[in-house]
Amino acid sequence: MDVFDDGILFPLQRKRELQGMLRIAIQIGTSAAMEIGADKGGGLFQWCNLPGMRKIVAIEIRGTPYSELFRAHFPDIEFLFIPGPSLDPDSIEAVVQFLGPDQFDCIFIDGDKGTFMEDFNTYRPMVRRGGYAFLHDIHAGELCGAAPPVEVFERLATNKNFQTHAIIDITEGTEAKEAEKRGEPCKSAHDGWLRYWGTSSCGVGCVRL
Repeated sequence: MDVFDDGILFPLQRKRELQGMLRIAIQIGTSAAMEIGADKGGGLFQWCNLPGMRKIVAIEIRGTPYSELFRAHFPDIEFLFIPGPSLDPDSIEAVVQFLGPDQFDCIFIDGDKGTFMEDFNTYRPMVRRGGYAFLHDIHAGELCGAAPPVEVFERLATNKNFQTHAIIDITEGTEAKEAEKRGEPCKSAHDGWLRYWGTSSCGVGCVRL
């Protein structure tokens, strides 16, 4: 979890929610995973450290300049870095070819907020039975209003084909806001991010496939 203290790589997630998601991934045995919206690589770093990880796909429309560093530091993992849109036909075909006969154990959807359902429907067939799709930002809060991920997870939660539950822990945002009110100095870039968002833009929707 030291990556949260890094001023550049810190994941745009809450530690406690991320821990809850990764515990599930460990429990079901995860050797292949994909992250849509890999951002600066901080969240991706967490997936790389799961025991038994063999294959990882990272999709980030703004680019993945850290790709060679990850390959160098995790030589036992086979990576596919896609610096483009997740729904581009070339991206989808690249993922299919990369997987070959394998399937994902987990996918984490945190890319374009307006295409969560499209991402889910596109990549769901590539996840094994009993695997998970995780959707970020299912708790919008006051800053985000009726965010699309909230509506997408609500739709999936009413679908009898899936088992769903939510990991929502707003305590870190509350704690950061209270520290700010007390005039305490910001401890890190992640702390500053928490102070801005507070209890908004958080939550992980867990969909067992």
